[in-house]
Amino acid sequence: MGRDELAPLTPLYKDLKEEINLESSYESYLEKALQNAYELQIADNDIQRSELDLKQLQAKILPKVSLFADYSFNYPQSKAYPYADALYGMGQIGLKLNIPISNLYHTKHQKISQQSFISKQKVEREQKVDQLKNELRASYIKYTETLQRISVAEKNIKQTKETLRIIRNSYFNQQSLLTDLLDAETQLLQAQFDLTTAEINAKIEYYQIQKVIGNL
Repeated sequence: MGRDELAPLTPLYKDLKEEINLESSYESYLEKALQNAYELQIADNDIQRSELDLKQLQAKILPKVSLFADYSFNYPQSKAYPYADALYGMGQIGLKLNIPISNLYHTKHQKISQQSFISKQKVEREQKVDQLKNELRASYIKYTETLQRISVAEKNIKQTKETLRIIRNSYFNQQSLLTDLLDAETQLLQAQFDLTTAEINAKIEYYQIQKVIGNL
């Protein structure tokens, strides 16, 4: 048996809007991106390690103070006058100050080089932030455009359904041709297809945003 000529053509498609977050603004996405983006986390860790290396270089030129204690026996006693042919014990306790003067010269150029390297890392991080903002802005614009297409497609479905209803009634009253009815059903099918396409594209752009902000 063939298809009833009056049976409506209704495609089977899943409503994808339930899986799409329609509420988050660009600012909230940007805030999450700056917190969670994997590339920025790597850049921050690299900068922290470099700053730690710089602190270690700076520590090399700091004076070092240490506590010392010593006790010894001498025979014969020759440490103090008058000398004597006897066992002599002497103890010492105090603070020792060590100033690494040579490191002042050796670490000077290393510090300058390390500071320049850190500055370069910070500039590269800012460039990554700018790149992240551009990617997020482009994805968000595409995302909002697909949401607008969803709204337009939903309105088109309402209009084509109403048109189909009118033509179907006129067809039953023998005021329209079968081709008119089929054309109306085709237009409804196209409108439903456009809605499905818009919802799929919105989902794709939504997950692209999730990738940019570091959720995927």
